[in-house]
Amino acid sequence: MIRSERPVVRIPAVLALVLGLAAGLALAADPPDRMHYQGVLRDASDAPLDGDYDMVFRFWSADVAGDEILVDRHVAVNTQAVTVAGGLFSVQLGTGEVLDGSGPGTYTTLSQVFGDYGDMWLEVQVGSETLSPRIPVAAAGWALNAGRLAGRPAGEFLDTSSATQTKMGKLAVDATGQASYGIEGAGDTAGGWFRDADGSGYAYVGIGDVGIEGHGAFRGGFFSDSDSSGYAYVGNGDTGIVAYGNIRGGSFHDRDSSGYAYVGTGDTGIEAYGNTRGGYFKDRDGSGYANVGIGDVGIRAYGNAQGGYFKDLNQSGYANVGIGDVGIEAYGTLRGGYFADSNGSGYANVGTGDVGIEAYGILRGGHFSDSNDTGYAYVGNGDFGIRAYGSDSGGYFKNTISSGYANVGARDVGIEAYGNLRGGYFKDSDSSGYAYVAIGDRGIHAYGNFAGGYFEDLNSGTYLDASVGASSTRGNGAKNFVQNHPYDPTRKIVYTSLEGNEAGTYVRGSARLVDGAVRIPLDETFAWVTNPDVGLTVQLTPRGRSCILYVTAVGTEMLEVLSDDPACAGAAFDYLVQGLRIGFEGIPVVQPKEAGEEAPIPSMAAYRALVERQPELVAFTPLERFRSMPAVAFPEKVAPIDLSRARALVAAIHEFDPAVDATPDPEELAVTAEGADPAGQDTPPDAEAPEQRTVGPVERGARAAAVVPVPEDRAEPASPLPPGAVLMTVTGPVEPGVLLTLDSERSGSLRTAASAADPGVVGVAAGNSAGDGAAEIPVLTYGIAEVRIDAGYGSIRPGDLLTSSPTPGHAMRAIEVVPGTLVGKAIDGLDTGTGRIRVLLMAR
Repeated sequence: MIRSERPVVRIPAVLALVLGLAAGLALAADPPDRMHYQGVLRDASDAPLDGDYDMVFRFWSADVAGDEILVDRHVAVNTQAVTVAGGLFSVQLGTGEVLDGSGPGTYTTLSQVFGDYGDMWLEVQVGSETLSPRIPVAAAGWALNAGRLAGRPAGEFLDTSSATQTKMGKLAVDATGQASYGIEGAGDTAGGWFRDADGSGYAYVGIGDVGIEGHGAFRGGFFSDSDSSGYAYVGNGDTGIVAYGNIRGGSFHDRDSSGYAYVGTGDTGIEAYGNTRGGYFKDRDGSGYANVGIGDVGIRAYGNAQGGYFKDLNQSGYANVGIGDVGIEAYGTLRGGYFADSNGSGYANVGTGDVGIEAYGILRGGHFSDSNDTGYAYVGNGDFGIRAYGSDSGGYFKNTISSGYANVGARDVGIEAYGNLRGGYFKDSDSSGYAYVAIGDRGIHAYGNFAGGYFEDLNSGTYLDASVGASSTRGNGAKNFVQNHPYDPTRKIVYTSLEGNEAGTYVRGSARLVDGAVRIPLDETFAWVTNPDVGLTVQLTPRGRSCILYVTAVGTEMLEVLSDDPACAGAAFDYLVQGLRIGFEGIPVVQPKEAGEEAPIPSMAAYRALVERQPELVAFTPLERFRSMPAVAFPEKVAPIDLSRARALVAAIHEFDPAVDATPDPEELAVTAEGADPAGQDTPPDAEAPEQRTVGPVERGARAAAVVPVPEDRAEPASPLPPGAVLMTVTGPVEPGVLLTLDSERSGSLRTAASAADPGVVGVAAGNSAGDGAAEIPVLTYGIAEVRIDAGYGSIRPGDLLTSSPTPGHAMRAIEVVPGTLVGKAIDGLDTGTGRIRVLLMAR
């Protein structure tokens, strides 16, 4: 259809079109960045049309498919609609709302497009109808000569751009009298490159830190004096330099001749002299070097690997000297080294058998200390393997790159551990339970087959399982909210969470009847977490006077209240709607115990002792409040409360007694419970038993660790999908933020939405899908997401309702609310063009 205030007009699929470049010749100026476009617009009966029409012109790289390069929008919303008179219209392309197309590169002007593309096709959209086929863009006649300058082809001129240019034939450069270079070359790789015709000999000039680098099939270079009595080959075979001379092969001096060396002189290979040293040797990167004849020392050697390397003649014993942070690294058939004191009472074998060091002594095997004895360690000391002491810590451990390290016995702390990834990492022997300590911005990340974590108070027996089954927390104690006493700084207020036989939700508020009725929209988040079909109950409390109110309809999104009493037609009231948390409706309240599990009432001994010390606190107990209620309501019937049934129930459940129910040693609990089925049922006799592992935390009382089957392909926990996302099959290429709808040709598959107010819209892509085939990606169906928007159909303001637009993958402002077509509510705004904004997605 056509987006216009005029009635909808059917447009035929073929238009008579005239397309050309703007005529005229401008001297010493750039040509206008626009094109003249004319056309004829008729209706389905071939009658010429009149009026203003939205037109969108798209430039494509191919006649079918291809890349969308640039879009020029002439639409009423931008006051640029095209005026048609008697069926004729004329448009200056490049003067509308010019946008970069979805294809590669960034293009915002026609000159950019035609500078990069030799072939181009124009696609015309009138209203919501895209005309076919696309129209090839042809050059004007005089433009055909744009590839020549002064009648000569462009290849005959020097190209000063970064493009490569080839000159056929000989190039002669004559800079005589120019007081400059004949040729000056500079480049990222080298200043120049020269080779013979077959490429067997070539040289780089000014390459890296080297002046000339030469290569050839015979040698890299050849240098000779005028009578050839002294000459040298450079890069000759496997030799860097081969030099010959009547006196010596080579002579090397520094500028003032304080250091010099003769090579191949008389019967000596090298004779070297210098004021500082006789010789200096270094590997190519300078990491290993030696000074020869330096001061009173014959050789001084240094290196990143070692200072020196020595071997005996048969290579059965050898040593690296000054290797890493080690003075000597020695190897031998019998041992690496042997050290003893003068009488042999203390001695050590180094590198003997499978042992690094074997040390023996009457007092201890070894003693290590820093120079002032503030840090020291005894090895093999009495019944201890190692005893270490230090003013800062007893021990310090670091990996080779120093990104993870730990101090042991540091001040008043047993262990202080640090690392770039986490402070600590702990696993049981089969890795079914593990925890990260000080990871990111969190103190602990804990994982396990039974629960993420386990905590217990040994005095009261109160325990807490964290992340167990469907519960974030599970335990036998109360869930308390603690706050300072507002008037007594020595006390605090402790409130306890309400508990029930279901995972409940609620929403509450106040409202007023209007003419005896009211429809109350409930907080939208209530519908996101509450079962809409079962479990909804309502409480109504009138304000001011008694009124008969009743509920005529209730859901997770709306509550309808009426009153038949004319006196209550405008009554104000409070409401409370309660429901079941979605997904938790099937959890049984009564469940089987796990092997050895006990969940007693926590010990109340500490609280009994508290009220004995401060009897005034008894008035703040629930029991005392309930004792006082009958005296207020029924003073004539006051009688002592009979708590015998309550005491019997407490006795049946059992109150924790630390003297009787103390947690045993963890090693006593690390046993597999035989015959236990994790689901609470016996395993059939003929069933194949799964692999069993003892996992989970140390349990309270006599409870043994839970036994669970272990899958063969155990893997690390999978990364969860984003909130509100589900995995769905998508056809064709999509990117995050693209609006998706049901694919009518492929059951169960989605595709990019491309029509206005599409009732099949499902959600927004939260992943990438490449190619034309089908792929499974996460799709956001509710929550907050970034969505592609086209504001060409109306500016977007925060709070606007959105629906799908004719622009593929984009949403637009909803003109009217059609059930099932709403995408969501705009959080951000967009005045013009296309872009991405945050949208609160709505369930459809």
